[in-house]
Amino acid sequence: MSGADLGRLKRICVIGDMTGFGRCALAVQLPAICAMGVQACPLPTAVISAIPYHDSHYYLDLSDGISDYANHWTEIGITFDALLAGFMCSSKEIRVITDYIRRLNPPIVVVDPVMGDGGHLYSKVKGDVLPVMRTLAGLGGVITPNLTEACALAGVPYRQVFTDAELDGLLERLQKLTPGAVIVKSVCLENDGETLNNILLNKGRTTRWAYEPKPGKYHGCGDFFAAALTGGLVLGDSLEDAFLAASQKTSQAVSITYERGTPPDDGILFELTL
Repeated sequence: MSGADLGRLKRICVIGDMTGFGRCALAVQLPAICAMGVQACPLPTAVISAIPYHDSHYYLDLSDGISDYANHWTEIGITFDALLAGFMCSSKEIRVITDYIRRLNPPIVVVDPVMGDGGHLYSKVKGDVLPVMRTLAGLGGVITPNLTEACALAGVPYRQVFTDAELDGLLERLQKLTPGAVIVKSVCLENDGETLNNILLNKGRTTRWAYEPKPGKYHGCGDFFAAALTGGLVLGDSLEDAFLAASQKTSQAVSITYERGTPPDDGILFELTL
């Protein structure tokens, strides 16, 4: 460790969009990571006025600038203890970030392949995104897709309910994409009723966190989960402990949001869990 590094906090490069209203992406991840006593350095991929589920929103694509942005960090010698890659709106951005990760080679890489939900990919996710996202996933020490994204990455049809055998097949396909661990969020298994599961596959061992979903669609859950997970890892938690803690924190945030009657489009009240 150099003299300049002595006494500094752990540092995470956080890649994703900055959304002004709706509690998602960087707007959730930066304060969540900082509250853990970790420095969060944003690398924004887009600026969005409000969460894109609204009928209209302002959207500024930053694809043309992120290469120079990341290169400047390299030029001035900025290093990171971990990198969290979230929403990227184009194959161009994904290629730039993939190259940056290869050059940076941080000790911890978490890839949250934000592409869709509810069985559908987002409208801004074009056909050329999937192949390069699979390449990016291959650099992740951990990948954290939701069920929609997991099916897209694995090339299997989306279904709302999985048998144990179908889930094993999905996890096996995802494991072929990355030498690291696989987390799939919000999986409904046959005979589980309405219970959903976050599932971790790490070195052949499966860990599950089961939870009862609340009515409504709460935005920002995956972003908060990924931030809590990455923060835990950079602070020295085992992957299993970080996974369980992130699942618990996210469930707590959703429960608080539901109990207070907050409109789902406002996003989860993660602030009350920090």
